[in-house]
Amino acid sequence: MLNRVIQQFKLNVLSINEVEDSHSSTVYKCKLLNGENFFLKIPYTKLKCQRELEAYEILKDRVSIPKMLDYWSGDEECPGAFLLSELKDNR
Repeated sequence: MLNRVIQQFKLNVLSINEVEDSHSSTVYKCKLLNGENFFLKIPYTKLKCQRELEAYEILKDRVSIPKMLDYWSGDEECPGAFLLSELKDNR
């Protein structure tokens, strides 16, 4: 499924690491060939995907969350996926 999502977003990935302790989705931290980091988030079900998309829309201008760079609604094999920016620490 991960390869399908990478193909869907047309990404040139250098490395992929699964993020531990993600409870609502499978999350991968990816590094592009150009050195940029981003996250791929694949919810476990279509319903979770829809709910996360709705929650993102509610929260995006209210709290500090990663920017959604792209969204894929999925197909028969994948419930959908989010391409998210790396949240920078501004301390």
